[in-house]
Amino acid sequence: MSRISIFVPSSKSYTQRALILSALTDGATIIKNPLDCDDSFHLRNCLRRLGAEVDDVNPNQWLIGQIPLAGSENNPSSKTIDLWCENGGTVLRFLAPLVMLIDQEIILDGNDRLKQRPLHSIIQAMDSIGIVVSFPGKENCLPLKLHRKKFSDDSRFFSTPIELDPRLTSQLLSGFLMVCPLLSNTSILRLTNKPVSKPYVQMTIEMMQLFGYDKIHILDDLTISVNPGTYSRETISIEKDWSSAATILTAQWLTDCLIHIDGLNNKSIQGDRQITQFLQTLKNASKKECNHFDITDCPDIIGPLTIAALFANNMKTIIFGLEHTKIKECNRPETLCRELTKIGATISEKGNSLIIEPLTNNQNIKKPKHIPLPSNSPLLLDPEEDHRMAMAFGLLSLKMKKIEIKDKGCVSKSFPAFWEELDKFNRY
Repeated sequence: MSRISIFVPSSKSYTQRALILSALTDGATIIKNPLDCDDSFHLRNCLRRLGAEVDDVNPNQWLIGQIPLAGSENNPSSKTIDLWCENGGTVLRFLAPLVMLIDQEIILDGNDRLKQRPLHSIIQAMDSIGIVVSFPGKENCLPLKLHRKKFSDDSRFFSTPIELDPRLTSQLLSGFLMVCPLLSNTSILRLTNKPVSKPYVQMTIEMMQLFGYDKIHILDDLTISVNPGTYSRETISIEKDWSSAATILTAQWLTDCLIHIDGLNNKSIQGDRQITQFLQTLKNASKKECNHFDITDCPDIIGPLTIAALFANNMKTIIFGLEHTKIKECNRPETLCRELTKIGATISEKGNSLIIEPLTNNQNIKKPKHIPLPSNSPLLLDPEEDHRMAMAFGLLSLKMKKIEIKDKGCVSKSFPAFWEELDKFNRY
């Protein structure tokens, strides 16, 4: 039987980190096989505004120069630099720590959804080291203005610990980890809670090592020491994205199609690689009373995992570790509950857990007949412009007829070719 050849894009997480690290590296860095998506587009534009050379004419190979650091002669002339993050949480949280390294004040802003996402961790961290925080508009809401106080000595000296709360997202921690080596003194990152998405913190540290820096010391679960150093890298290649692959692998699980994904690293540190284990558990769960999955370290698979659970072997599924999935591009548990009830699903949110009842008693979970919708008319599901939710809802079209997705183009945030790749399963 022939296999479907499926294209999975490069990793957004690796691409965003490579962009920041390249912009902090003396000289120019070539990023090979980057992900050209909405988030990387806005991050590249922000780096340009900060004074970095960005040559991205070739979609398969970008050249990124260093941003002008404090005291350098080629600083941008503007005293205030406006940085538009659109709906990019990583863009916002990776850019904010850069204020420690530059002479200009920055104003971070984004669309309405990004304005709804909490800023507490950024404000807390900046306050702890004397960065001046202000709000040109509504208090504690984007736009957010940041600038350094002027010190009599090197203005990049920060001797007090940086206090961080990584309970809802580890992205700001990653942002500070990447910036701190270029400070003049050893930096102490003091965490007020244990971080979520730990594999992505480890990804950041490993990426820093690839750029020639290895002076991070984990003192204990809540304390990290970062010594002064430099970055050096001429070329970096980006691996495939397990967050996108998770949706494709769920499509395979739902249809029993044979597929081939070229270049997917089965030993990747990306947290969303857990989808393979979770799907295998669902497949073999017929003797269990309930399936339990903890997505604390892999929040982006909540969508495809929920859809798979709807078609499990007549077994209820509980997904827990949801707290940080509520501050993504939308409140994902809430959106899943609201929209999936439209197709007749029994799904509810209880505390920090999502409880999902299977849609069918059919024991052949691989390829049951299409399940009829409650109505004969097309059913419109609203992902609230969240790329992960749109792709998850798209999976339903493999099992149900007349499913339509509102604002389908939002998948351009991470997987622009998603609908073309999903259609290969329908044509199989």
